[in-house]
Amino acid sequence: MKRFILILILASCAINAQSWNSVITTNINSSNIEYIENHANKDGIHIVTFDYSDDIKYYLINYSGATVRSSTISTSGKFPNIVGDESGIYVVYKEGSNIRVKKTS
Repeated sequence: MKRFILILILASCAINAQSWNSVITTNINSSNIEYIENHANKDGIHIVTFDYSDDIKYYLINYSGATVRSSTISTSGKFPNIVGDESGIYVVYKEGSNIRVKKTS
């Protein structure tokens, strides 16, 4: 009986297991990137990167991996984070002794 219950549990887990789509490869140069954050919504995947020269960059890529738009957020920032809600995407980071927030327009 215990084996039967164990088999049922394992079968249930296998049936409900998450599957993954194919890997998306972007054209973002990652040779100097130290840290990556992302947020996905209906517009695509929003990515913020932090590199070894303290540059914080933002990218929007579509679900095929193509870059829709990109911009440099800061050239002297640290600790970037990206979040979003129904009114926009926000990049929060430290620059000097200030906490800054940039919102998409």
